[in-house]
Amino acid sequence: MTNLKIAKKIIKDNIYLTLSTSDNTTNWSAPIFFAKTKDFDTFYFVSDKKAIHSKHISINPYVSGSIFNSQEIPEKVNGVQFDGLAYEVGLKELPKAIKCIYSTKEADLLKERFKDYLNPKSYKIFTNFRIYKIKTLHFYILDPHVTLEDRRVEVRM
Repeated sequence: MTNLKIAKKIIKDNIYLTLSTSDNTTNWSAPIFFAKTKDFDTFYFVSDKKAIHSKHISINPYVSGSIFNSQEIPEKVNGVQFDGLAYEVGLKELPKAIKCIYSTKEADLLKERFKDYLNPKSYKIFTNFRIYKIKTLHFYILDPHVTLEDRRVEVRM
């Protein structure tokens, strides 16, 4: 399997990522549910604008994260690490972001939870929830050709 296929499979098979943010003074990590675009290079997530990571993003858009199956045995686990730029989705991009989020296999759960919030007409009026976008810059996985070493290789999406 190619490195690109490995990375895409990891992203496709998981619904959570660990997002790391910073306000240039304090660092923060948060597990978040995410939706990916068809190109696998952009992620959307919903978060309260008062959450620490949301506040950090408003100060410093540079983020990093990892996606992996925490149930995998150590000898078989691989993960995707990435860095990118994150920002709150504006009203113009909102329909595209909502469509991406609702296209996930968990969409039914999300529709019920966010039915009053993820609506372009009431988006910023009734809630503190916002949709954020991560535009990735780089992806890395463990090099599948190297054993007994923790070596990463960059994967171009």
